[in-house]
Amino acid sequence: MKCWRFFLVLPLLCLALAGCKKADSEASEDPAYRRVMESGVIRCGFTSWKPFIYIDPKTNTKGGIIHDLMEEIAKRYHLNIEWTAEVGWGEVVTALNTHRFDVACAAYWANTNRGSQVYFTDPVFYSKSYIWVRGDDKRQFKSYDDLNNPEYRFSYNDGSAESKIINLRFPRTRKQTLPELTPLSDLYELVAAGKADFMVDEMASVADYLKDKPDAVKKALDQPLALYPVVLMMAGGENRLKQMLDTAIREIELDGTLDRILAKYQAGDFFDRNAYQRQ
Repeated sequence: MKCWRFFLVLPLLCLALAGCKKADSEASEDPAYRRVMESGVIRCGFTSWKPFIYIDPKTNTKGGIIHDLMEEIAKRYHLNIEWTAEVGWGEVVTALNTHRFDVACAAYWANTNRGSQVYFTDPVFYSKSYIWVRGDDKRQFKSYDDLNNPEYRFSYNDGSAESKIINLRFPRTRKQTLPELTPLSDLYELVAAGKADFMVDEMASVADYLKDKPDAVKKALDQPLALYPVVLMMAGGENRLKQMLDTAIREIELDGTLDRILAKYQAGDFFDRNAYQRQ
């Protein structure tokens, strides 16, 4: 008699357990997205890189292309931005995956080192990187192969995207590294003073530096070393947060708001745009 009762109860237990597992699974999906929607706040981490995002030392206020982009994204979703933490190039992935913040809100280059650990948004735009030498450097280089020589020295920040391409393309050169949060202007100063031969950076950042020191550095070669997608980043598995950001980025680009942000920082001519904007 007791056996038939057991067989009646067993399916109900299985359904209850399945329901609990489904609820637990749903609760664990897209945790940053859920937190943002519940709190009304996107927590942004960032790595300073002028003119993308920087802190004005006089006013202690933030500005820059990606700063303004994120504020516009938040406005369109009726959310607020909390600029939670400044982190180094090499620690941003760990900071995302340990939930120190929801989105890495700076001009990060998408690459395979990061792609195996975090999600990228669709590209905001594409950045051309060049190699820079001292402004009065008389050496003539025919190709980038000429730079792969142990008598030359590259300078770069630890953990930066530039470090990957430098070590990939120029394995024979000597390397001079600086701490992750060292301002890029310090790299320019090393090259300008002849303490390093080369550094890698994109046009908008160098153009900002050259406003005050117009002859300090110049391109080693006219052709770009590489073209990188500029993206925001979030922890792996954040599908709904990625979709939300991608939608806003495309809308901001297509309605002309991105053009206005770039013009504000005199950077409109420095980036390649997405295919539908280049037609």
